[in-house]
Amino acid sequence: MTISDERSFQGGDQRVARQNTWRTVVALNGVSVLAQIGQLGIPFVLFPLALELHNISAWQVGIVSSGLWAGILLGLALAPSAIHWVGYGKTAGVGLLVSVVALLFAPQLAPRNWAIASLMTGFGYGLRWIANETWLFGTTPSQMQGKVVGVHESLLGVAAIAGPALVAVLGADGSPAFVVAAAFTGAAIFPLVLAGLIYRPQAAQERAPARTPDSVKWRVSRVLHSGMLTAGIGGLVESSLISMFPLYASARGISASDIAWLLSIFGLGAVLLQLPIGWLADQCGFRIASVSVAALTVGCAIVISLVAPSGSLIGCVLFLMGGSITGFLTLALVAVTRQANLGKLAVEMRRVSIVFTSMSVVGPLIGGALVTQFGGSSLMVLIGISAGTLMLLMSPRVGGKTAYGAADDRTR
Repeated sequence: MTISDERSFQGGDQRVARQNTWRTVVALNGVSVLAQIGQLGIPFVLFPLALELHNISAWQVGIVSSGLWAGILLGLALAPSAIHWVGYGKTAGVGLLVSVVALLFAPQLAPRNWAIASLMTGFGYGLRWIANETWLFGTTPSQMQGKVVGVHESLLGVAAIAGPALVAVLGADGSPAFVVAAAFTGAAIFPLVLAGLIYRPQAAQERAPARTPDSVKWRVSRVLHSGMLTAGIGGLVESSLISMFPLYASARGISASDIAWLLSIFGLGAVLLQLPIGWLADQCGFRIASVSVAALTVGCAIVISLVAPSGSLIGCVLFLMGGSITGFLTLALVAVTRQANLGKLAVEMRRVSIVFTSMSVVGPLIGGALVTQFGGSSLMVLIGISAGTLMLLMSPRVGGKTAYGAADDRTR
């Protein structure tokens, strides 16, 4: 075989490898979209609405809704160990099956016992979330990670639109909506199997981390640049805005129908603007992208506080705010995928996901307390201060250059 033949052969192998990589990325994105609708989009709307139709008390509705979050946190905590023992595909598959069983059996249980079903649904979601996304982002070429994360988060935003729409069409009474949620979740198994046939990943072994300075400065830098702070503030501001905006807008004389319309515009921005944010992270780096998104959020909060409650301007600002606030999680995931020790990717994904989920629980509590004590205007103050704090801490003069991973650097 001549040298030119060898190069041609190697080039063919590289093309096949690239094709398989992108086929795997497409298949795993398909898993995420279908599972996000079945495990999250429908259940998070369906459980409280169905309980309300059964005249269940508010505190019991809260317990069932909290069961979803508690299950997610439990799944997030156990996912890295499961990946270590059985691999990405089987862990994600178990998560899907657990949720399917929970959703199918929920209508057979007394509504007062739905906390068990919601806990199992959330647990399956947590397992699938870490296994699927660790596999996906670990497979993605480094120079495309920001864009792929942006597209991925945009696709997940479809669940926020499709889930409530399906519940509205099917109704929350009876079993049809539960069956459809289980069907979407079960359908995600097919692209998951396809991804495994294309590329069978081995759970990466953890490598001993490089020796790093054991100092307060380094620890602060690690929190800033590993994505944990960005994810935490993202969870806080997103959940507080979504839960408290109806009260804020109603106090300013905005009708219920207009509030629903404005929130849909917010969701549309969350879907459409993640790709540009991922592109910005690829071009300028995680830190500059984080500062830019935080600055945009602060600016939007100020404008919303000052503009008249009616008119198209507030809709445009909420569109931008939807993209910027959701962009916090997008950028946190970009930071995680760029950390150097790939053997710990699942652990880092879990850490950031737990921070985001935990702060999503805390957000409505803080927002509700502030709105109750100081009025609706305090909501935008909370969002502005939270995003402004991130902008300040991530600025070059304060954050500096981290020694943790490569999240600060542009992909070259």
